[in-house]
Amino acid sequence: MSIHKNMLTMKPKKNGVYQANDAVEKHFHEANLLDNKREFQRIDPKPFQSKAIPLYKEITFLDLEGNEQIKISSLNPNNVNVSQKANTYLRAEDYFEHLPSLDKNEIYVSEVIGKYVPSRIIGTFSPENAKKAGIAFEPENHAYAGKENPKGKRFEGIIRFVTPVYEGDTKIGYLSLALDHRHIMEFTDTIDPLAYSKTDIPDAGEGNYAFMWDYKGRNISHARDYFIVGFDENTGKYATPWLSQDLTNAFNESNTSNIHTFLKNYPLFHEQSLEKKT
Repeated sequence: MSIHKNMLTMKPKKNGVYQANDAVEKHFHEANLLDNKREFQRIDPKPFQSKAIPLYKEITFLDLEGNEQIKISSLNPNNVNVSQKANTYLRAEDYFEHLPSLDKNEIYVSEVIGKYVPSRIIGTFSPENAKKAGIAFEPENHAYAGKENPKGKRFEGIIRFVTPVYEGDTKIGYLSLALDHRHIMEFTDTIDPLAYSKTDIPDAGEGNYAFMWDYKGRNISHARDYFIVGFDENTGKYATPWLSQDLTNAFNESNTSNIHTFLKNYPLFHEQSLEKKT
């Protein structure tokens, strides 16, 4: 027989950072019989450091014409008219055109909007692999990829939520919240599917990691940030994603000028295989 006890402790740090050893559930197994005590052991989770970050990158109130009246933002501190796409985040948002059709208490939810971060290397960003690819060993100029490139540039994005604001029965404007997409990535980047605790850095090279697709079959959270769908900030259009060779061939044969127009009619997850080449 044994007695199972749980202990939870929480000690906030002055800078808002918590240490995992201060905020974990520790499991103790105590045997009643002396001869059994050596059979019961306790394994604590790996130390995991976490930090509180703002939930939203932007909160705004805009009038019925799309003019921002009240705004708190780390994206753009200036009030703009969001009915013009060129004024929106990365020149990529078209949410205002969807707002007039919203009824009271309805919420518009955008797709993930973020700048695409490329990489010339799949896998470990090492001097040897950089040489093979014919590029300089400058990992900081390529996308973050967990342990494969911990010095890389992180994907930064938002998911926008907008709802109408009323005074009585009269609609007077809209409330907009831009969720920091990092909170989405935290669901996957800190998970080690076969471990008993969280991880502070993902490792796609081990083949044991979590990732997330959106409803269109596009990657929106991944251990390798260059696999996350994103925009070209200069054009406000989606950047060309990583393509397998067979998909590239099909696109070239289609005579379609835009890869994303082509992908709208291409089967999702078509014949996926690790044998495919990029």
